[in-house]
Amino acid sequence: MPRPKPITIFTGLLAIVAAGQLWVIMESERASIAPRDAVITSPIGRGETIEVAVIYENTGRQTAFNVTHAQDIRGLEVPLDALGVAYWDRMPLPRNTKCPEALEASKLGGRTAYAGQKYSAFGYVFTNGAPNDFFDRKLTFYVQGCFAYRTFFRSFVSPYCLFLYPAKNIDPTEWEFRFCPLRQDE
Repeated sequence: MPRPKPITIFTGLLAIVAAGQLWVIMESERASIAPRDAVITSPIGRGETIEVAVIYENTGRQTAFNVTHAQDIRGLEVPLDALGVAYWDRMPLPRNTKCPEALEASKLGGRTAYAGQKYSAFGYVFTNGAPNDFFDRKLTFYVQGCFAYRTFFRSFVSPYCLFLYPAKNIDPTEWEFRFCPLRQDE
C-alpha cells in the first residue's frame, strides 16, 4: 500500500481544523434563551389569583425557533431555622423536571425569539385565592420551569427556578423574585 503524500495529510488536517473552527463559531453565534426575572402582573389581594410573568431573553446572536415553555408554580412554606430566621440557601425544592415536557412541545412548534429581544411567559398561582399565610410571610411561592428551543442545527434547554422573596416590613406588592439556590444534587 503506498504511503499518503504530504499534501494529502496536510489537506486532511486542514479540513479537521476548519471543521473545529466552524463548530466554535457556530456555538458562539447560536441563540441562547435566558430567563432573566419574574414579575407579578396582577393585583395582589387576599383571596385573589396571582398572575406571574417569567421574563426571558434571547441573549445569542441567532434566532431561536420553536421556543416552548413548561413550568410549575407552587406555594412554599417559608423555611425557618430554630431562631425563626428564614434560610433560603437550603430551600426544600423538588427537582426541576420540566425540560422533557418543554422539549416534547418544541417538536410540535413554538414561537420565534429574535436575538436581543425580551419576552414573557405567563402562569398563575393561588388559583383558589391568595391565603392569609402569604400576607403573613409564612408562605411564598416559586416558579420552576424550562425553555426549549431550536437553532439551525440543534435543540437546547434552559431550566430555571425563581422564588418570591417575602421581605420583612415591605408590602407584598414590593416583593421581588430571586433565583433559587442550586440543589446539592444538581
